[in-house]
Amino acid sequence: AGSETDHGLVPGGKIKLIPSTSFSIFKPELLSIQISSLCVDGVNTNTLLIGTDMGNILRHMRYKPRLNPRIYSLESTTNINQKVTTLSIHPSSHCYFLAGYST
Repeated sequence: AGSETDHGLVPGGKIKLIPSTSFSIFKPELLSIQISSLCVDGVNTNTLLIGTDMGNILRHMRYKPRLNPRIYSLESTTNINQKVTTLSIHPSSHCYFLAGYST
């Protein structure tokens, strides 16, 4: 049994994890995905890019307004879903980001 307030604190440990925020992306079509990568915009920390095991990239804002497009996906001639392994937002032009995929 663990403590609800001491997340990740081992006996004799010096580092304590403190939950600070959470977000919810509830959409019925996203129930079976797993998050494989997460990137927070360095200028607007309200904006998150979320990579999935199905190869999609979700753009989410923790607070309103809504963004368009909200989901990016690979256009591929194969039906193989490739996992997003890394995400990075361009440091000076936040309209662009780089995504790495597994092969």
